[in-house]
Amino acid sequence: MARAGQNVLGLEESLRTSSKAGREFGGPDDAFEIITDPVTGERSVQPVPAFQEYLEAKRVKQKDVADINGRAMFALQQLPEDQRPAAYEQMRQNPEHFGVDPTKMPEAYDPNYAAVTSGMGMTVSQALTRQQAKDNAAALQDYRQDVQADRTARTGIYRDRSIATTAQGAQRIAQGDARIAQGAQRLAISKTKGSGGGSSRGGLDNRYEYRIGPNGQVQKRLKK
Repeated sequence: MARAGQNVLGLEESLRTSSKAGREFGGPDDAFEIITDPVTGERSVQPVPAFQEYLEAKRVKQKDVADINGRAMFALQQLPEDQRPAAYEQMRQNPEHFGVDPTKMPEAYDPNYAAVTSGMGMTVSQALTRQQAKDNAAALQDYRQDVQADRTARTGIYRDRSIATTAQGAQRIAQGDARIAQGAQRLAISKTKGSGGGSSRGGLDNRYEYRIGPNGQVQKRLKK
């Protein structure tokens, strides 16, 4: 009788167990609940909210959030100062559109937060490269301005030298012409003296001394 009673209890337990739906977890990271109907054997799959939230938090790493929010703040910094608060609020209200995490952002626009995090969305290499490129561009602009100023100064110097050289050349030519004229006059006087003619013949008068004056003209003076 006792053994028969145990058999009856075991059969009832087996019936209760077989009537219950089978439940197990599966899928990626066991984040889904799989229910098997005990009668039909049909299986249904549904996500487990607690597991899904845990996996989502695990998937989105802190550095990824900092990277995305930092890039957003960098873009925000490109706007005029008076437009930034409104744009910031728009980002927080539409996180799926801008790809930001509003839970990691101040509730209102903070210039210090935007300024500090605007460079955190890039690697150190990228930030340094951008800054170096900016410095190089500024240095190149300064160099070009210096070169242009030097060229302008040199052009003025060369022009002044050219003008001075031209004036000096003209002066030298005039002086040369004057010397030629004086030489021609001396030659004419010499020829006249050598002719031996007197004043009556249109030659030089022996009573006078002749010389070329500073103005190139022939001057005569009565002999003593």
